[in-house]
Amino acid sequence: MSSRRRATAVRAAALLLAVATGGACAGGPADDPGAERPSVLAADAVAPEEVVAVLTSGLTAEGPYREPGAAAARRAGDAFARALAAGTPPDLGALDYETRPYRDPAGPPYALTAPDPADRRGLPFLLAYGQGRPAVLVEAPHPRADRHSERIAARLAAATPRSYLLVAGAHRDAADGRADVAHRPESLFHALAARAAAAGVPQVQVHGYADDSLPGYDAVVSTGATDRLGGPARVADALARAGWRVCRAWQRRCGDLEGRTNAQGRAAAAAGAAFVHLELSRGVREDPAGVDRLVAAVGPLLDSLHRP
Repeated sequence: MSSRRRATAVRAAALLLAVATGGACAGGPADDPGAERPSVLAADAVAPEEVVAVLTSGLTAEGPYREPGAAAARRAGDAFARALAAGTPPDLGALDYETRPYRDPAGPPYALTAPDPADRRGLPFLLAYGQGRPAVLVEAPHPRADRHSERIAARLAAATPRSYLLVAGAHRDAADGRADVAHRPESLFHALAARAAAAGVPQVQVHGYADDSLPGYDAVVSTGATDRLGGPARVADALARAGWRVCRAWQRRCGDLEGRTNAQGRAAAAAGAAFVHLELSRGVREDPAGVDRLVAAVGPLLDSLHRP
């Protein structure tokens, strides 16, 4: 291994270990027992949802959040567009991101692209699964705030042979709510998602809601601001076949959980790309067997969301 590649690998490992050991200060083991696995993260083989759990374990409403600026976001978007076309992890070195390859013990190899461990801006991170142009971009805009949504998103992405996962790097309530990237078109998260939409890559955005926000339903599926019904309808049907009560936002009102004002959904609508806004009740998200069932039901559909 060259000295340059060795230095990159050391920095990437330091990133994971720094975040993992720092995560105990906020929302640590008592809140999420599986969140801290520094010994596992030091290995080459680790499940992607465990990497995501560690990187998000310390996110709180009091945490940092600062965008890199419009020019930097555009450059990052350009780099992401090139990565989408090539089917490779994005080169975001201009924003002090590093990329580290991993092996998923139960699935395809993947790569983590994340900020330097010293970075305090609360920027998003990416996982790239498999090789070749991605069939879907799975998103978790509200990690920790929508409990377990980030881990479910990671598992859904891993269930697709070629996919990207985009996870926000801050709690949605950080910086007086400016970190709510699902409604911030000026965010780096949005810049990356919008480039995926422009490239025609379908998106699935995973959210969570309190059970009493919509009694009688386990999940809400919406097209967001788009009118492309094929993918969302197939996802809703799969959830229903698996035994869940699904509110289909194109058929009836689903409270405030329809994602009509979602910034990434609006970008997808403008680009004519498919978008699935998936809200899951807390009861679904906190049932491990139920999550397994959800991934088994929805995962196989994600490489065909582009179809009408």
